[in-house]
Amino acid sequence: MESKEEVIKKKRPLISTLARILVWILGSLVFLVILVLILIQTSFVQNFARKKVVGYLEHKLHTKVEIGKLDVDFPTALSLQNVFFEDQSKDTLLFGGEIKVDVNMFKLIKNDIEIKEIALNNILVKVKKLPPDSVFNFQFIIDAFTSEQKKVPNKQDTATLKMNIDRILVNKTRIIYKDAFTGNDMDLAINHLDTKINTFDPAHLLFNIPTITLNGLKGHFYQMEPLKKSIEKTVAEAASVPDNYLRLINNEINLTDINVVYKSESANINSTFVIGDAVVHPKTIDLKNSILTLKDATLSNSDITIETASKAIDKKPKDTILTVAPTPPMKINSDQLIVKNINLKYDDQSVPKAPSGMDFSHLGIENLSLSMHNLEYSIDTILASVKEASMKEKSGFVLNNLTTNFLYEPQGVFLYNLLIQTPGSEIKNRAYITYPSLEAIKKNPGDLGLFLDLQNSKISMKDLWTFVPQIKGRTSSLSPNSTLYIDAKVTGKVSDLNLHKLILRGLTTTDINVN
Repeated sequence: MESKEEVIKKKRPLISTLARILVWILGSLVFLVILVLILIQTSFVQNFARKKVVGYLEHKLHTKVEIGKLDVDFPTALSLQNVFFEDQSKDTLLFGGEIKVDVNMFKLIKNDIEIKEIALNNILVKVKKLPPDSVFNFQFIIDAFTSEQKKVPNKQDTATLKMNIDRILVNKTRIIYKDAFTGNDMDLAINHLDTKINTFDPAHLLFNIPTITLNGLKGHFYQMEPLKKSIEKTVAEAASVPDNYLRLINNEINLTDINVVYKSESANINSTFVIGDAVVHPKTIDLKNSILTLKDATLSNSDITIETASKAIDKKPKDTILTVAPTPPMKINSDQLIVKNINLKYDDQSVPKAPSGMDFSHLGIENLSLSMHNLEYSIDTILASVKEASMKEKSGFVLNNLTTNFLYEPQGVFLYNLLIQTPGSEIKNRAYITYPSLEAIKKNPGDLGLFLDLQNSKISMKDLWTFVPQIKGRTSSLSPNSTLYIDAKVTGKVSDLNLHKLILRGLTTTDINVN
């Protein structure tokens, strides 16, 4: 019978052998992993994978696909270079230099897409929806992959797929968008776009993008006449979709070097925006109710041109006017708004040009600077506290400074704490203008209500001729450098004014003091 010591001695070689086998297996696995990591970095393996990917996509999509180079920096980065995707009409869908994705590949196993960065460099994207089709030209890609998911039963709910994107970078990329059914035509070239993303939730349309930096945007956005049948179909489809609105959260938008043309055929507007610098700090962005609330906004070194035809005939088909669901008018609230060195041109081409004076239908403003607080803007109401304003106008009018508490509403314009300073004029205190409606005073100007309370003010004839050119013929004997000194309190309607006080002096040797 074997002793206890002999049994222990026999077990030791067995344990030692098992340990060596286990170490050999683990070492082999580690070696294989290291070998795979090394091989996947080689151009031979990556080129082999590139061909397989291209072959799979071409077979799956039934269209031409090209990938010039595939770079895999395991386990984080994937780069596709010299990419070409063709749509089903044999036109370019996507073409460009590089699409780079920095993704955590280990988390993909858990159905968790964690992307640290997506970078698009030198890319051309064409998105189209043209007759006779009523879908976008990329729809075939969605159909190709979703159809496979419908055929193969999957126990795992696709809703459990998690996606997170930390940053998107776009460099020297062009986007062409044409939708004949809605009438939208866009062609924009982006020099550099950098966004930081805290929340990316497409399933619930929630996007928290703290910062957006855009440098260099050139191109156009046209709103053409839409196809009539498409509008009816689009509205019917929209009515069947549950109430789900895009929610966007943002802290800062920084724009530089923008040159964009906006044109709307239905609104008869043709405008150009050349923006040097613009910085916006939003508080809340309510897209559902079209309400934008800002901490502050700054616009500087920019040229804005707006051409319109206010009396042009509305070309919109009658049967499409009532089919489109109404969109809430935009409302903007801002604690502070600063404008510096802005040139603004406004031209209403349906109104003849005035022979002299300031023509409010054909304005040419230069070097506009403006500082406002507590701005509230809507389609029919503007409320703001103007701290300072200055500009030059092509008529020769120069505004050195303007401060006032300003209110515009459907029944009038109100100026409180008013101070207007030009090289020859100074107007102080307050002025109100009221009316039943703008249409009503066009028919009956006598219904225009006035409340003028001017104290220790003066108005130069040059400024008076600029704003009221009709009196220039009657006062042509006076020098443009003449000054009218005025103290006045006038109330009532134009048809029935009450002169509480009117003191005029400076135009002749006679002073006027009436009530």
